[in-house]
Amino acid sequence: MKLNIHNLESVISLPAFRRLFIAQTVSSLGSSMIPIALAFGVLRATDSKADLGLVLAFQFAGQLGFLLVGGILSDRFSRKQILVISSTISAVTSAMFALMFLLASFSTSAAMAVAFISGASTAIKSPAMRGIVPEIASREKLQAAASALSIGRTISAILGQAIAGLVITWTSPAILFVLDSLSFCVAAWMLIGLPLAKTPFNLNRPAFFSSLRAGFKVVRSTPWLLISIASAMVINFASLGSKQIIIPSIMQQTSMEAIWGLALAASSAGGAVAGLILYRLKLSRPFFATTAVGGANALLFLAVGFAVPAWLLIICGFFAGLGLTAGTIGFEASMQSLIPSASQSRVFAIEETLSFGSIPLSYLCVGSLTGLLGDHSTLLLAGTIVIVAAIGPMFAPSVQRARVD
Repeated sequence: MKLNIHNLESVISLPAFRRLFIAQTVSSLGSSMIPIALAFGVLRATDSKADLGLVLAFQFAGQLGFLLVGGILSDRFSRKQILVISSTISAVTSAMFALMFLLASFSTSAAMAVAFISGASTAIKSPAMRGIVPEIASREKLQAAASALSIGRTISAILGQAIAGLVITWTSPAILFVLDSLSFCVAAWMLIGLPLAKTPFNLNRPAFFSSLRAGFKVVRSTPWLLISIASAMVINFASLGSKQIIIPSIMQQTSMEAIWGLALAASSAGGAVAGLILYRLKLSRPFFATTAVGGANALLFLAVGFAVPAWLLIICGFFAGLGLTAGTIGFEASMQSLIPSASQSRVFAIEETLSFGSIPLSYLCVGSLTGLLGDHSTLLLAGTIVIVAAIGPMFAPSVQRARVD
């Protein structure tokens, strides 16, 4: 581990990276409001955790269904154009949610359909966003670029989640969806001006399934990545349903929506601190050094499970965000340094498809688990699983050997 001599200005000074940074930061401001808006909006409209689980499950079904497609498209065509198109689609879907709540015409089936499209748009955007960074920043600046982008995301999330917690307490979730739609419009405008060369259409590119097989071959030949995927599958199953269904339900029952918004904002503040720390440090084994820290994400589940005071919940949120963001930065820095650039979007898409595969199951199982164990016991079990799954990869030799220098 050594200090990184580059500072923030060295990355932000790149014109293309600056536009990408602004686009992601602005869209993250809107997107950070949506988990709160969607959770409390559906719960208010239906008073049903099952309906909320269905909407979220369809959202991730769309994401899972299109992640591989997005990865292949991002490796074959212009990532810039894909980002513009996906941002535009996201703006439209958020506007549709806003209309549902503004007109008091919420329908679970309609929300499921819009959520599916929203998830598909996110899936197409995600591999392109990750794959475009090496086109803009040189290899030695990749960890700094990842940290800078993380800082932008988390600062936006601090503001967005705090605002969302207050807005949802006093007014309609439609306001939050309107703000999200506008944020994606701004992002699309910024991305249109990215100073990158157009990717020409090439009839000699490998066929879709050939490209997909090549991506899977890279994944299979990277043992530390396979271990990361297995760990992420377990963590996502334990955490997503708990965080997006059980906890909002508890907060609504106890009239603590604003406190939950502050806890999420504190989580984002912790993420910003992690980004600043890792921006200044150059890790030779970033995934190994940060994977166990990601287990701090369990603090939120344990805090709500034990019904701690509001001030302690907010503190736990801070350290949960710090750990989760550190783990994400370490993983992405390893991926961008160790996976060939020509395959990165596909490999990122495959990794996300497999890692996220357990999320719809998490949403659908929440009702049964809480019925069997109760809300608080389910959260305590989820926190324990997250800690074990985060620490486990540290003991794998392939993870210990994954060096970027």
